[in-house]
Amino acid sequence: MKRILAAALSCALLAGSAVGFAACTNEDDQLRDAADVTITFWNPITGPDAQYMQDLVSNFNKANEGSIYVEADAQAEDNHYQRILTSFTDNSTADLCLIHKSRIPSYQRQGKLRDMTQILADQGIDSSDYVGDNWQSCEFDGKMYAAPFDVLPTVLFYNRNLIPDGYTEEDILAEDFTVDDMIEMMKAAYVDSPVSSRKTYGMSFNYSFTDPIFLSFLNQQGGGAVSESAPTVPTFANEMGYAAAEGVRKFPMATTDDGKKVSSESGADHLNIFAQGRALFTFDGIWSAPDACQKTEKVDAGVALLPKLNDSVESRSVAGDGHCFAMFNNSSVSEEKDAAIAEFMKYLIDNSGVWCQGGKIAARTDIADDPTYQSLEWAYLSGRLEDIVSPVKVYTYDTITEPIGKYVARLCEGTETDVRAAIDAAAEEARQAAEAL
Repeated sequence: MKRILAAALSCALLAGSAVGFAACTNEDDQLRDAADVTITFWNPITGPDAQYMQDLVSNFNKANEGSIYVEADAQAEDNHYQRILTSFTDNSTADLCLIHKSRIPSYQRQGKLRDMTQILADQGIDSSDYVGDNWQSCEFDGKMYAAPFDVLPTVLFYNRNLIPDGYTEEDILAEDFTVDDMIEMMKAAYVDSPVSSRKTYGMSFNYSFTDPIFLSFLNQQGGGAVSESAPTVPTFANEMGYAAAEGVRKFPMATTDDGKKVSSESGADHLNIFAQGRALFTFDGIWSAPDACQKTEKVDAGVALLPKLNDSVESRSVAGDGHCFAMFNNSSVSEEKDAAIAEFMKYLIDNSGVWCQGGKIAARTDIADDPTYQSLEWAYLSGRLEDIVSPVKVYTYDTITEPIGKYVARLCEGTETDVRAAIDAAAEEARQAAEAL
Protein backbone atom coordinates (compact mmCIF):
# COMPACT_ATOMS: atom_id res chain seq x y z
CA MET A 1 0.00 0.00 0.00
CA LYS A 2 2.89 2.41 0.80
CA ARG A 3 4.34 1.71 -2.65
CA ILE A 4 0.95 2.41 -4.30
CA LEU A 5 0.44 5.68 -2.43
CA ALA A 6 3.98 6.77 -3.11
CA ALA A 7 3.58 6.14 -6.82
CA ALA A 8 0.27 8.00 -6.89
CA LEU A 9 1.80 10.92 -4.97
CA SER A 10 4.77 11.00 -7.31
CA CYS A 11 2.47 11.30 -10.34
CA ALA A 12 0.38 13.95 -8.61
CA LEU A 13 3.43 16.07 -7.78
CA LEU A 14 4.70 15.81 -11.31
CA ALA A 15 1.35 16.29 -13.02
CA GLY A 16 1.90 19.99 -13.58
CA SER A 17 4.81 19.44 -15.92
CA ALA A 18 5.28 17.72 -19.25
CA VAL A 19 8.00 15.60 -17.67
CA GLY A 20 5.60 14.46 -14.96
CA PHE A 21 2.91 13.61 -17.49
CA ALA A 22 5.34 11.59 -19.54
CA ALA A 23 6.57 9.78 -16.44
CA CYS A 24 3.06 8.76 -15.40
CA THR A 25 2.13 7.81 -18.96
CA ASN A 26 5.25 5.64 -19.23
CA GLU A 27 4.34 3.98 -15.95
CA ASP A 28 0.87 3.16 -17.32
CA ASP A 29 2.45 1.70 -20.46
CA GLN A 30 4.71 -0.46 -18.35
CA LEU A 31 1.81 -1.70 -16.23
CA ARG A 32 -0.19 -2.52 -19.36
CA ASP A 33 2.68 -4.37 -20.99
CA ALA A 34 3.36 -6.38 -17.85
CA ALA A 35 -0.25 -7.47 -17.26
CA ASP A 36 -1.46 -10.98 -18.00
CA VAL A 37 -4.88 -9.62 -18.99
CA THR A 38 -6.11 -6.19 -20.03
CA ILE A 39 -9.75 -5.20 -19.70
CA THR A 40 -11.51 -2.13 -21.07
CA PHE A 41 -13.78 0.09 -18.97
CA TRP A 42 -16.02 2.80 -20.44
CA ASN A 43 -17.65 5.39 -18.23
CA PRO A 44 -19.37 8.80 -18.56
CA ILE A 45 -17.45 10.48 -15.73
CA THR A 46 -15.84 13.62 -17.16
CA GLY A 47 -16.78 16.28 -14.57
CA PRO A 48 -15.07 17.25 -11.30
CA ASP A 49 -15.70 13.73 -9.99
CA ALA A 50 -13.54 12.24 -12.74
CA GLN A 51 -10.44 12.48 -10.58
CA TYR A 52 -11.91 10.09 -8.02
CA MET A 53 -12.53 7.48 -10.71
CA GLN A 54 -9.09 8.01 -12.26
CA ASP A 55 -7.44 7.55 -8.87
CA LEU A 56 -9.36 4.35 -8.15
CA VAL A 57 -8.43 2.85 -11.52
CA SER A 58 -4.81 3.92 -11.15
CA ASN A 59 -4.51 2.42 -7.67
CA PHE A 60 -6.08 -0.83 -8.83
CA ASN A 61 -3.63 -1.09 -11.71
CA LYS A 62 -0.66 -0.53 -9.42
CA ALA A 63 -1.94 -3.01 -6.85
CA ASN A 64 -2.42 -5.65 -9.58
CA GLU A 65 0.84 -5.06 -11.43
CA GLY A 66 1.75 -8.06 -13.54
CA SER A 67 -1.74 -9.58 -13.51
CA ILE A 68 -4.56 -7.15 -14.44
CA TYR A 69 -4.55 -3.80 -16.21
CA VAL A 70 -7.70 -1.71 -16.64
CA GLU A 71 -7.81 0.55 -19.67
CA ALA A 72 -10.36 3.21 -18.66
CA ASP A 73 -11.89 5.56 -21.19
CA ALA A 74 -14.31 8.33 -20.20
CA GLN A 75 -16.50 10.35 -22.53
CA ALA A 76 -19.22 12.94 -21.91
CA GLU A 77 -22.56 11.28 -21.13
CA ASP A 78 -24.24 11.70 -24.53
CA ASN A 79 -21.11 10.53 -26.34
CA HIS A 80 -20.73 7.62 -23.92
CA TYR A 81 -24.17 6.24 -24.71
CA GLN A 82 -23.82 6.89 -28.42
CA ARG A 83 -20.56 4.95 -28.40
CA ILE A 84 -22.23 2.02 -26.66
CA LEU A 85 -25.02 2.07 -29.24
CA THR A 86 -22.55 2.17 -32.13
CA SER A 87 -20.53 -0.70 -30.65
CA PHE A 88 -23.54 -3.02 -30.85
CA THR A 89 -23.04 -3.32 -34.62
CA ASP A 90 -19.95 -5.48 -34.18
CA ASN A 91 -20.05 -6.47 -30.48
CA SER A 92 -17.08 -4.25 -29.69
CA THR A 93 -18.44 -2.78 -26.46
CA ALA A 94 -15.99 -2.44 -23.58
CA ASP A 95 -15.59 -5.36 -21.18
CA LEU A 96 -17.22 -3.33 -18.42
CA CYS A 97 -19.36 -0.18 -18.65
CA LEU A 98 -20.76 2.27 -16.14
CA ILE A 99 -24.36 3.14 -17.03
CA HIS A 100 -27.41 4.69 -15.37
CA LYS A 101 -30.14 2.51 -13.89
CA SER A 102 -32.75 4.12 -16.14
CA ARG A 103 -30.92 2.64 -19.17
CA ILE A 104 -30.89 -0.98 -18.02
CA PRO A 105 -34.42 -2.00 -19.16
CA SER A 106 -33.83 -0.83 -22.71
CA TYR A 107 -30.53 -2.70 -23.02
CA GLN A 108 -32.02 -5.79 -21.41
CA ARG A 109 -35.00 -5.72 -23.80
CA GLN A 110 -32.58 -5.59 -26.74
CA GLY A 111 -30.72 -8.62 -25.41
CA LYS A 112 -27.43 -6.70 -25.21
CA LEU A 113 -26.65 -7.26 -21.52
CA ARG A 114 -24.82 -10.28 -20.17
CA ASP A 115 -26.24 -12.15 -17.20
CA MET A 116 -24.06 -11.16 -14.22
CA THR A 117 -25.83 -13.30 -11.61
CA GLN A 118 -23.03 -15.83 -11.13
CA ILE A 119 -20.24 -13.26 -11.38
CA LEU A 120 -21.79 -11.25 -8.53
CA ALA A 121 -22.42 -14.39 -6.47
CA ASP A 122 -18.80 -15.49 -6.90
CA GLN A 123 -17.67 -12.14 -5.50
CA GLY A 124 -20.02 -12.39 -2.53
CA ILE A 125 -22.16 -9.48 -3.74
CA ASP A 126 -25.85 -10.06 -3.02
CA SER A 127 -29.11 -8.32 -2.17
CA SER A 128 -28.40 -8.27 1.58
CA ASP A 129 -25.71 -5.64 0.94
CA TYR A 130 -28.25 -3.11 -0.34
CA VAL A 131 -31.15 -1.06 0.99
CA GLY A 132 -34.19 0.23 -0.88
CA ASP A 133 -34.81 -0.78 -4.48
CA ASN A 134 -31.21 -0.58 -5.65
CA TRP A 135 -30.69 -4.32 -6.07
CA GLN A 136 -34.13 -4.92 -7.59
CA SER A 137 -33.62 -2.16 -10.16
CA CYS A 138 -30.92 -4.33 -11.78
CA GLU A 139 -32.86 -7.61 -11.61
CA PHE A 140 -35.07 -9.10 -14.33
CA ASP A 141 -36.75 -12.50 -14.07
CA GLY A 142 -34.57 -13.42 -11.12
CA LYS A 143 -31.32 -12.62 -12.95
CA MET A 144 -28.93 -9.70 -12.37
CA TYR A 145 -28.02 -7.72 -15.47
CA ALA A 146 -26.08 -4.99 -13.66
CA ALA A 147 -24.47 -4.25 -10.30
CA PRO A 148 -25.48 -1.14 -8.29
CA PHE A 149 -22.66 1.33 -7.59
CA ASP A 150 -24.21 4.52 -6.20
CA VAL A 151 -27.44 6.49 -5.78
CA LEU A 152 -28.15 9.84 -7.44
CA PRO A 153 -31.11 11.69 -5.94
CA THR A 154 -32.22 15.25 -6.54
CA VAL A 155 -31.68 17.18 -3.32
CA LEU A 156 -32.28 20.50 -1.62
CA PHE A 157 -29.21 22.52 -0.64
CA TYR A 158 -29.60 25.17 2.05
CA ASN A 159 -27.28 27.79 3.51
CA ARG A 160 -27.26 27.68 7.31
CA ASN A 161 -25.97 31.28 7.39
CA LEU A 162 -29.15 32.55 5.74
CA ILE A 163 -31.81 30.71 7.74
CA PRO A 164 -34.08 33.61 8.80
CA ASP A 165 -34.98 34.47 12.37
CA GLY A 166 -37.80 32.37 13.69
CA TYR A 167 -36.70 29.29 11.71
CA THR A 168 -34.12 26.58 12.34
CA GLU A 169 -32.23 23.91 10.46
CA GLU A 170 -34.42 21.36 12.21
CA ASP A 171 -37.42 22.88 10.43
CA ILE A 172 -35.78 22.19 7.06
CA LEU A 173 -34.95 18.59 7.99
CA ALA A 174 -38.29 17.82 9.65
CA GLU A 175 -40.42 15.07 8.12
CA ASP A 176 -43.42 17.41 7.88
CA PHE A 177 -41.56 20.18 5.99
CA THR A 178 -43.77 21.10 3.02
CA VAL A 179 -43.53 23.23 -0.10
CA ASP A 180 -45.56 25.96 1.58
CA ASP A 181 -43.31 25.87 4.67
CA MET A 182 -40.28 26.25 2.43
CA ILE A 183 -41.80 29.17 0.52
CA GLU A 184 -42.49 31.01 3.78
CA MET A 185 -38.80 30.61 4.67
CA MET A 186 -37.82 31.82 1.20
CA LYS A 187 -39.89 34.98 1.64
CA ALA A 188 -38.41 35.63 5.08
CA ALA A 189 -34.84 35.20 3.78
CA TYR A 190 -35.26 37.47 0.74
CA VAL A 191 -33.37 40.78 0.86
CA ASP A 192 -34.23 43.23 -1.89
CA SER A 193 -31.81 45.45 -3.78
CA PRO A 194 -32.06 47.41 -7.04
CA VAL A 195 -28.84 45.64 -8.07
CA SER A 196 -29.44 41.94 -8.66
CA SER A 197 -25.93 40.98 -7.53
CA ARG A 198 -26.70 42.40 -4.09
CA LYS A 199 -29.99 40.63 -3.59
CA THR A 200 -30.34 37.70 -1.25
CA TYR A 201 -32.75 35.26 -2.87
CA GLY A 202 -35.02 32.84 -1.11
CA MET A 203 -33.95 30.38 -3.81
CA SER A 204 -31.61 30.33 -6.76
CA PHE A 205 -33.98 28.29 -8.88
CA ASN A 206 -32.68 25.64 -11.28
CA TYR A 207 -34.94 26.09 -14.31
CA SER A 208 -33.13 23.37 -16.27
CA PHE A 209 -33.77 20.73 -13.61
CA THR A 210 -37.53 20.82 -13.06
CA ASP A 211 -38.37 17.28 -14.22
CA PRO A 212 -36.89 15.37 -11.26
CA ILE A 213 -38.69 17.71 -8.84
CA PHE A 214 -41.93 17.06 -10.74
CA LEU A 215 -41.32 13.30 -10.67
CA SER A 216 -40.58 13.45 -6.93
CA PHE A 217 -43.85 15.24 -6.20
CA LEU A 218 -45.62 12.73 -8.45
CA ASN A 219 -44.08 9.81 -6.54
CA GLN A 220 -45.04 11.35 -3.20
CA GLN A 221 -48.69 11.16 -4.23
CA GLY A 222 -48.37 7.52 -5.24
CA GLY A 223 -48.18 8.29 -8.95
CA GLY A 224 -45.61 7.69 -11.64
CA ALA A 225 -44.63 8.69 -15.15
CA VAL A 226 -45.28 5.28 -16.76
CA SER A 227 -46.09 1.71 -15.72
CA GLU A 228 -44.40 -1.55 -16.64
CA SER A 229 -47.70 -2.95 -17.87
CA ALA A 230 -48.22 -0.21 -20.49
CA PRO A 231 -44.76 1.11 -21.45
CA THR A 232 -45.92 3.52 -24.17
CA VAL A 233 -48.67 5.20 -22.13
CA PRO A 234 -47.67 8.20 -19.97
CA THR A 235 -49.44 8.17 -16.58
CA PHE A 236 -48.78 11.70 -15.40
CA ALA A 237 -51.47 13.69 -17.28
CA ASN A 238 -53.92 13.51 -14.37
CA GLU A 239 -54.74 15.28 -11.11
CA MET A 240 -51.53 14.02 -9.48
CA GLY A 241 -49.46 15.34 -12.38
CA TYR A 242 -51.19 18.70 -12.38
CA ALA A 243 -50.63 19.00 -8.61
CA ALA A 244 -46.96 18.07 -9.02
CA ALA A 245 -46.48 20.77 -11.67
CA GLU A 246 -48.25 23.34 -9.51
CA GLY A 247 -45.93 22.40 -6.66
CA VAL A 248 -42.80 22.97 -8.74
CA ARG A 249 -44.14 26.24 -10.13
CA LYS A 250 -44.72 27.67 -6.67
CA PHE A 251 -41.00 28.14 -6.06
CA PRO A 252 -40.07 30.53 -8.89
CA MET A 253 -43.46 32.27 -8.71
CA ALA A 254 -43.31 32.98 -4.98
CA THR A 255 -43.41 36.69 -4.10
CA THR A 256 -43.29 38.80 -0.96
CA ASP A 257 -46.36 40.65 0.29
CA ASP A 258 -45.31 43.68 -1.76
CA GLY A 259 -44.89 41.64 -4.95
CA LYS A 260 -41.11 41.10 -4.98
CA LYS A 261 -40.09 37.84 -6.69
CA VAL A 262 -37.98 35.87 -4.20
CA SER A 263 -36.39 33.37 -6.64
CA SER A 264 -33.71 34.02 -9.24
CA GLU A 265 -34.63 34.51 -12.89
CA SER A 266 -34.26 31.99 -15.68
CA GLY A 267 -30.80 32.09 -17.25
CA ALA A 268 -28.98 32.84 -14.00
CA ASP A 269 -26.34 30.40 -12.74
CA HIS A 270 -28.23 28.95 -9.79
CA LEU A 271 -25.26 27.11 -8.28
CA ASN A 272 -22.96 30.11 -8.59
CA ILE A 273 -25.51 32.35 -6.85
CA PHE A 274 -25.80 29.81 -4.05
CA ALA A 275 -22.00 29.43 -3.76
CA GLN A 276 -21.71 33.21 -3.42
CA GLY A 277 -23.94 33.10 -0.36
CA ARG A 278 -26.82 34.92 -2.08
CA ALA A 279 -29.57 32.30 -1.79
CA LEU A 280 -31.05 30.34 1.09
CA PHE A 281 -32.01 27.36 -1.09
CA THR A 282 -31.23 25.71 -4.41
CA PHE A 283 -32.13 22.39 -6.06
CA ASP A 284 -29.69 20.14 -7.91
CA GLY A 285 -28.44 16.59 -8.19
CA ILE A 286 -26.36 15.19 -5.35
CA TRP A 287 -23.35 15.28 -7.70
CA SER A 288 -23.22 19.07 -7.14
CA ALA A 289 -22.69 18.57 -3.40
CA PRO A 290 -18.87 19.01 -3.41
CA ASP A 291 -19.28 22.47 -4.96
CA ALA A 292 -22.43 23.49 -3.08
CA CYS A 293 -21.10 22.30 0.29
CA GLN A 294 -17.72 24.01 0.25
CA LYS A 295 -17.63 25.98 3.48
CA THR A 296 -16.75 29.64 3.02
CA GLU A 297 -17.25 32.86 4.95
CA LYS A 298 -20.68 33.24 3.35
CA VAL A 299 -21.82 29.65 2.89
CA ASP A 300 -22.28 26.81 5.34
CA ALA A 301 -24.35 24.42 3.26
CA GLY A 302 -26.45 21.49 4.30
CA VAL A 303 -28.25 18.83 2.22
CA ALA A 304 -31.86 17.71 2.59
CA LEU A 305 -34.46 15.71 0.74
CA LEU A 306 -37.00 17.70 -1.23
CA PRO A 307 -39.95 18.96 0.83
CA LYS A 308 -43.31 17.23 0.89
CA LEU A 309 -45.73 18.48 -1.74
CA ASN A 310 -48.34 19.05 0.97
CA ASP A 311 -49.53 17.66 4.30
CA SER A 312 -51.59 14.92 2.63
CA VAL A 313 -48.57 12.97 1.28
CA GLU A 314 -46.82 10.50 3.55
CA SER A 315 -43.12 11.16 3.06
CA ARG A 316 -40.42 13.33 1.52
CA SER A 317 -39.62 10.70 -1.09
CA VAL A 318 -37.62 11.81 -4.12
CA ALA A 319 -36.93 10.54 -7.61
CA GLY A 320 -33.43 9.21 -8.07
CA ASP A 321 -31.19 7.31 -10.42
CA GLY A 322 -27.79 5.75 -9.97
CA HIS A 323 -24.73 4.33 -11.69
CA CYS A 324 -24.43 0.60 -12.26
CA PHE A 325 -21.82 -1.70 -13.72
CA ALA A 326 -22.91 -3.62 -16.80
CA MET A 327 -21.29 -6.21 -19.04
CA PHE A 328 -22.44 -6.19 -22.66
CA ASN A 329 -22.17 -8.92 -25.24
CA ASN A 330 -18.83 -8.48 -26.98
CA SER A 331 -16.49 -10.45 -29.18
CA SER A 332 -13.69 -10.76 -26.63
CA VAL A 333 -15.44 -12.65 -23.81
CA SER A 334 -13.26 -15.15 -21.98
CA GLU A 335 -13.11 -16.80 -18.56
CA GLU A 336 -9.82 -15.03 -17.87
CA LYS A 337 -11.34 -11.64 -18.65
CA ASP A 338 -14.49 -12.36 -16.66
CA ALA A 339 -12.38 -13.14 -13.59
CA ALA A 340 -10.43 -9.90 -14.02
CA ILE A 341 -13.60 -7.86 -14.58
CA ALA A 342 -15.19 -9.33 -11.46
CA GLU A 343 -12.12 -8.49 -9.38
CA PHE A 344 -11.98 -4.90 -10.67
CA MET A 345 -15.72 -4.36 -10.18
CA LYS A 346 -15.53 -5.71 -6.62
CA TYR A 347 -12.63 -3.34 -5.94
CA LEU A 348 -14.63 -0.32 -7.11
CA ILE A 349 -17.70 -1.35 -5.12
CA ASP A 350 -15.64 -1.97 -1.97
CA ASN A 351 -14.04 1.46 -2.38
CA SER A 352 -17.20 3.33 -3.33
CA GLY A 353 -16.83 5.41 -0.17
CA VAL A 354 -13.95 7.18 -1.91
CA TRP A 355 -16.05 7.55 -5.06
CA CYS A 356 -18.91 9.11 -3.07
CA GLN A 357 -16.67 11.99 -2.02
CA GLY A 358 -17.36 13.33 -5.52
CA GLY A 359 -21.06 13.78 -4.72
CA LYS A 360 -22.76 10.39 -4.60
CA ILE A 361 -24.81 8.42 -2.09
CA ALA A 362 -23.49 5.00 -1.09
CA ALA A 363 -25.78 2.17 -2.16
CA ARG A 364 -24.28 -0.44 0.19
CA THR A 365 -24.86 -0.68 3.92
CA ASP A 366 -21.22 -1.41 4.79
CA ILE A 367 -19.96 1.65 2.90
CA ALA A 368 -22.54 3.82 4.66
CA ASP A 369 -20.90 2.85 7.98
CA ASP A 370 -17.38 3.79 6.85
CA PRO A 371 -16.01 6.71 8.95
CA THR A 372 -14.57 8.52 5.91
CA TYR A 373 -17.91 8.35 4.14
CA GLN A 374 -19.79 9.38 7.27
CA SER A 375 -17.77 12.60 7.40
CA LEU A 376 -19.45 13.82 4.20
CA GLU A 377 -22.23 16.38 4.58
CA TRP A 378 -24.53 14.22 2.45
CA ALA A 379 -23.64 10.79 3.85
CA TYR A 380 -26.66 10.63 6.17
CA LEU A 381 -28.88 10.18 3.09
CA SER A 382 -27.69 6.56 2.92
CA GLY A 383 -30.04 6.09 5.85
CA ARG A 384 -32.89 7.40 3.67
CA LEU A 385 -32.49 5.07 0.69
CA GLU A 386 -36.04 3.82 1.15
CA ASP A 387 -37.17 7.36 0.26
CA ILE A 388 -35.08 7.58 -2.94
CA VAL A 389 -37.16 6.00 -5.70
CA SER A 390 -35.41 4.40 -8.68
CA PRO A 391 -36.75 4.81 -12.24
CA VAL A 392 -39.56 2.50 -13.31
CA LYS A 393 -38.09 -0.63 -14.90
CA VAL A 394 -39.45 -0.01 -18.37
CA TYR A 395 -37.56 0.54 -21.60
CA THR A 396 -39.46 3.75 -22.41
CA TYR A 397 -38.73 5.52 -19.13
CA ASP A 398 -36.22 8.08 -20.46
CA THR A 399 -38.37 8.71 -23.52
CA ILE A 400 -41.56 9.18 -21.50
CA THR A 401 -39.97 11.56 -18.99
CA GLU A 402 -37.89 13.59 -21.48
CA PRO A 403 -40.59 16.17 -22.45
CA ILE A 404 -41.58 16.89 -18.84
CA GLY A 405 -38.71 19.24 -18.07
CA LYS A 406 -39.38 21.39 -21.12
CA TYR A 407 -43.02 22.03 -20.29
CA VAL A 408 -42.59 22.42 -16.52
CA ALA A 409 -39.71 24.85 -17.11
CA ARG A 410 -42.04 26.96 -19.26
CA LEU A 411 -44.55 27.02 -16.41
CA CYS A 412 -41.81 28.11 -14.03
CA GLU A 413 -40.63 30.83 -16.42
CA GLY A 414 -44.16 32.05 -16.97
CA THR A 415 -44.14 31.52 -20.74
CA GLU A 416 -46.82 28.86 -20.16
CA THR A 417 -49.61 29.56 -17.67
CA ASP A 418 -52.08 26.69 -18.10
CA VAL A 419 -50.78 23.78 -16.02
CA ARG A 420 -53.22 21.23 -17.37
CA ALA A 421 -52.54 22.14 -20.99
CA ALA A 422 -48.77 22.02 -20.45
CA ILE A 423 -48.77 18.61 -18.74
CA ASP A 424 -51.24 17.20 -21.27
CA ALA A 425 -48.95 18.41 -24.08
CA ALA A 426 -45.90 16.81 -22.41
CA ALA A 427 -47.76 13.52 -22.09
CA GLU A 428 -48.88 13.55 -25.72
CA GLU A 429 -45.34 14.28 -26.91
CA ALA A 430 -44.05 11.47 -24.68
CA ARG A 431 -46.67 9.03 -25.99
CA GLN A 432 -45.79 9.69 -29.60
CA ALA A 433 -42.07 9.31 -28.93
CA ALA A 434 -42.58 6.08 -26.99
CA GLU A 435 -44.74 4.54 -29.70
CA ALA A 436 -42.04 5.36 -32.25
CA LEU A 437 -39.39 3.33 -30.42
